[in-house]
Amino acid sequence: MRALSTVSGVQSLRSITARSSSARVLDLHQLAIDAAENPDHRGRPMFAHPVLNRTIIVKYHPRPGDFDFRPDRRAVGTKVIFPFDAGDLDLGGQYLLVDEPDLVEQVYRQLDYAGIDMERDLAVLRVIDSLPTLDPFLLREALAINKFDVSPCYFRLSPADQTEMLAFVAHQVETLIDLCFSGPEAGVLAGKAERLSQLLLGDGDSPELEPLREAMRLEAGQFARSIFAWKALLYYRWRSRILAPELKETRRSIAGVDVSRFESHTAPFVSKTIAQLEAMIGECERRIAHMFKVYDDVFETLTVQRSPEPFRKLLADGPRLFARLGERMGRLEQVISYWRHQFPDRRTRQMPPDTVVEGLRNLLGALSIRPGGVGAGRHAAGAVWGNEAEPPARPDSRRPEFRRAG
Repeated sequence: MRALSTVSGVQSLRSITARSSSARVLDLHQLAIDAAENPDHRGRPMFAHPVLNRTIIVKYHPRPGDFDFRPDRRAVGTKVIFPFDAGDLDLGGQYLLVDEPDLVEQVYRQLDYAGIDMERDLAVLRVIDSLPTLDPFLLREALAINKFDVSPCYFRLSPADQTEMLAFVAHQVETLIDLCFSGPEAGVLAGKAERLSQLLLGDGDSPELEPLREAMRLEAGQFARSIFAWKALLYYRWRSRILAPELKETRRSIAGVDVSRFESHTAPFVSKTIAQLEAMIGECERRIAHMFKVYDDVFETLTVQRSPEPFRKLLADGPRLFARLGERMGRLEQVISYWRHQFPDRRTRQMPPDTVVEGLRNLLGALSIRPGGVGAGRHAAGAVWGNEAEPPARPDSRRPEFRRAG
C-alpha cells in the first residue's frame, strides 16, 4: 500500500471527492454516510468487506514519470483508496492499484477476511477495473451481467455532475411537459421542471415525479426502471456535448502527425497507428450518433405524436443500449485523456520523431490495441459483457512487505 500525503501541493481526498465526476470517482465513503439508515445498502453491498465498502475508487491515467507508471499499463487504471480517518478525509489515506500482479496479497495483507467472501470482492474489483469509466450506468450493468447483486443505491451521479446536468435535463423535462399537457396544468408543471429534474437526477423514486409517470403511462415498477434508463441516456447525451470540443482537438492532432518526418523503418508503424486510431474513433462516433438518433426519434414520437409506446420500449431495452453506449463513450474518453498525456498541448511536430513513436507504442498498449489491427486485448471493456469475472487465486501464506510513498 502507498501513503497518500496531504503536504502542500497534494490534493486532499476531500477536494477530490467534492469536485469529482461520476465517470472518474466512485465515492463509497460518502455513500456509506448518506445511506446509513438504508438497510438495502447493508444487505446488498458492493463489497462484502465493510472496510472495502467504504473506500474511494478512482480511475486515473498512468503517465511516464509517475511512480506507478509501467509501459504495459492501460490508458486508465483503477486506484482503491482507504482513508486514514473516516471522519477527516484531509488526513489522506493509502491506496492499491487493481492491476498490480500482487493484488491478492495486498488485499489479504490490508484486510481481515475471516468469515467474508474475499473471492467475490476481488472479482468485483476486476470487473470495475475492466471498465473504461466508473459512470453508474455502465457499472451497474457490468455488475448485473456478471451476476453480482448490488443495491441500486450504489449507482448514483456525483453532486458535481448533477449540478452541471441540471439545465440540460430541465429543458428535456420541460419539453415533455409542454407537449404532453395542455391548459393551466401545463404552466404549473413547467414551473416545476427544474425541481422534477433534480428529482430525476437523484434517486428517481419521489412521489413528485408522478406527473412524469402519468405522461409516460407507466406502472410504478416500470417507471422506476425506465427512469434509470432515461437518466443514463440523458447522462451520455450530456457527456457527449462536454467531450465534443476535446475530441475534435484530439482528432485534429492525430491527423496532424506528419509521417514524412519518420525514418523508413518507423513510418509504416506510425501510418498504421494513425489509421487505427482514426478508424476506432470514427466507429465509436458513428455508433454513438446512431443511438442518439434512435433516442431523438422515439422522444419526438412521445412528445409530438403523443404515442408513448416507442419510448417505453426504448427504455425497457435501456440496459443493453446504454451499456454499449457507455463503453464507447468511455473508449473515446480514454483516447482523449491518454493522447493529451502522451503529447502535451497535442503538438507532435515539435517533438523528436523517436519520442512520438514511443508515445504511439505506449498508447496502443494502454488502449489494448494490437499493432496492425483494430482488435482489443484482454483488458477491453467489451470483455465484461456476458462473461463471468475470473475467480481469483487463493492467497498463499506469505505476507510480503508493502511499498510506501510519501
